[in-house]
Amino acid sequence: MEDIQKRPEERAVEFVPLGGADKVRLTVRIIQNLVAVPTRSGKTCSERDALKFIMLCQSQRLNPFLGDCFLVGYDGQNGPEFSLITAHQALLKRAEVHPEYDGMESGVIVKAGEFTKELEGDFHTEDVALVGAWAKVHFKNRKHPSTDRIALRNFIKTTKSGEPTKFWKENPAGQLVKCAEASALRKAFPTTCGGMYLREEISLLGDSMSQLGVPEIFGVPPEPKPPDEVNLDLPPTNKPGTAKPPTAESSSNSPQSALAGLAQENGLTFDAYQRWGEGTGNDDQAGSRGDWSEIPADLCNRYLRSKTGFIHGVKGAK
Repeated sequence: MEDIQKRPEERAVEFVPLGGADKVRLTVRIIQNLVAVPTRSGKTCSERDALKFIMLCQSQRLNPFLGDCFLVGYDGQNGPEFSLITAHQALLKRAEVHPEYDGMESGVIVKAGEFTKELEGDFHTEDVALVGAWAKVHFKNRKHPSTDRIALRNFIKTTKSGEPTKFWKENPAGQLVKCAEASALRKAFPTTCGGMYLREEISLLGDSMSQLGVPEIFGVPPEPKPPDEVNLDLPPTNKPGTAKPPTAESSSNSPQSALAGLAQENGLTFDAYQRWGEGTGNDDQAGSRGDWSEIPADLCNRYLRSKTGFIHGVKGAK
């Protein structure tokens, strides 16, 4: 706890993540610049948000650099809010090392006519309709397994037009099975997995957080930073909607071209961007865009202002 009493720029925590061999070091600036996903209006997490996230990572022994967890922001009614979102692999790692864990079965629930049937895995033929998913966690010293069943209608993500987003359209069964497994693991091991939710389980960041019981870290506007704490890589955020659309004369200098160049320099694919954009809620229309040129200018400018966090986030979505 001594590290937390230091000056803001010196606050740090070191710990060995679950299943890891080496320590990771987390500081306020690292969380703000590399880990936190900004809100759509460009707000990053406050110092308090970052500190709370660091404490959660330490207590749960999560490694954000390996994609165990994310600090996702969204614009709430009372200002920017940030929540801890857990990766599927983090729950599986916890189950793997639990002394009572004895394997897990999972699959889809399909409907054919008036009858429903549980199938193992996420494969099903096209003559049946996907309606849900199931998961069953077995224990070494307990008589009854922990079972959970979920409905597709409660989890599928849609665009503003009501169509399924790219990855829910291409692989709804796979997405839903992961949600069922996560739910079953939380019920089976509430001490080690409780309160850890996947981004696939949250259909609309902000709207569904309270319904799922996901703990919001802090729902207050970020505290103003003194000049010596300002990150020079992240210039002041412009107000939403102020970005000018690219013109024919300046297309080579447009935000879209600049973002495409940044992506090329860092080996970021557009498919990875689509997965990151939809998964984090930064761009819920990412799946319907064809390439970098179709990303709105205001979004491009926000990503360019937060280059380090953007690059780290998209790379982790591959």
